[in-house]
Amino acid sequence: MTEYTNAEKADMILAHGATDCNGRATQRLYAEKHPVRRTPAHTMFARLHQQLCGTGSFQKAARTELNEEIVLDMVETTPSLSTRDEASFSREGILNTHNSHSWAAANPHVTCTRAAQDRFLVNVWADILGDHLIGPYILPGHLTGPRYLIFLEQVLPKLLDRAHVTAATRTSMWFQQDGAPAHFSISVRNHLDAVCGERWIGRGGPVH
Repeated sequence: MTEYTNAEKADMILAHGATDCNGRATQRLYAEKHPVRRTPAHTMFARLHQQLCGTGSFQKAARTELNEEIVLDMVETTPSLSTRDEASFSREGILNTHNSHSWAAANPHVTCTRAAQDRFLVNVWADILGDHLIGPYILPGHLTGPRYLIFLEQVLPKLLDRAHVTAATRTSMWFQQDGAPAHFSISVRNHLDAVCGERWIGRGGPVH
């Protein structure tokens, strides 16, 4: 990504957010706003966004003790910087490994088993609300809009009950999700509109 200036990268991120992270739409918007610049491939916007979320920088920094301390300080100051509500696990290790890091003062000699003979996949949902741990809960391996809606309507209320989340907290808390296809289904968005009103964050929601 070094062939682009930081100003160009910033404009790419802004365009990516303006189109709800749709690569093709971002490419068209960027070309329209910056006709004299070269237009990146549509996949470039997502890669740049992932790098910025993962490192907090447009530059690929070497992993040094100082850099690790900077990242830890950033996460401590802004805990939501590294928050994920769902993760997929397989026998081959955690998918989306750019979100998986091992921090230690000394070399922990971490290994990751790869290419197991028998494969499986597990989707796990969990969340933190104040000092409450909600879940974890195992979702279907292939998550669709209807299946996710069942989770929101039937399972999540029970998880909140088990965590002793009060009615007052439920009426004031915010719900946040990413732009996964199951999250973006119209039935899910209609449900969140009805239950949360303006207090939910996500693609197609009242707060992007």
